[in-house]
Amino acid sequence: HCRSATTCFGYTVVGVALRDIKVPSRSAGSAFKSTAGFTAAFSLMKIPAVRVSLLLSFVRLWLFAGWQPFFTLYLEDHDFSPILIGTIPAATYAVAIVANLFIGPISRLGSKEVVTAASLAIGALGTALSTHLAIIPLVYAPVALLGFANGVTLPLLIAMVSDNAPPGQRGVALGLRNSVNDGASVVAPLILGLMIPAMGIPLGFAVGAVFMWSTLGVSMRMLRANQSPAVVESAERPT
Repeated sequence: HCRSATTCFGYTVVGVALRDIKVPSRSAGSAFKSTAGFTAAFSLMKIPAVRVSLLLSFVRLWLFAGWQPFFTLYLEDHDFSPILIGTIPAATYAVAIVANLFIGPISRLGSKEVVTAASLAIGALGTALSTHLAIIPLVYAPVALLGFANGVTLPLLIAMVSDNAPPGQRGVALGLRNSVNDGASVVAPLILGLMIPAMGIPLGFAVGAVFMWSTLGVSMRMLRANQSPAVVESAERPT
């Protein structure tokens, strides 16, 4: 998989600008010829549903990669003991485990894309609130929001990428998702690391949350555009 932040970010930017293509129906027995590398990746990025899922995946990794290291520093500066700091990621994953157990009923609240975006928006709220609630036991409230987002979104994103990829291209799609994840994991802490010295951790988290909410809004706008009657009619018209 791609490990270059520049290449991964380039996939996302270029993919959003690419012209939409129709995915052949699986029921018709259509199959894409298996390809690899940049050609296959860019072909997948032409599919609107794949672009939406990758954008959501980018936000998910930005959420955690941009929050956890700096929140740890914030807690250290506010005299939290190492034991208490260690309970923060532990609590995050504990909530994620519980959320995983309820993924069935949660996923029925809406489409996979909408539920994922809503969960990530809740997680972004957790990052914005985390420094303002950095006292025991309130510190675990925003942590629970991030844990919920973590537990709900991972299985939904994997399902999204697999469902939206053409036959024979699921492996490439999952690899592309991992590339986008790696890019977000590299870019998020670097950008926040540049902002935080100038504005502080609380404001940096707030700006990061606004960025995530804005990106989620873009993804939902892309989703609605893809589901508009004109697009659906065009996709269903025989060729």
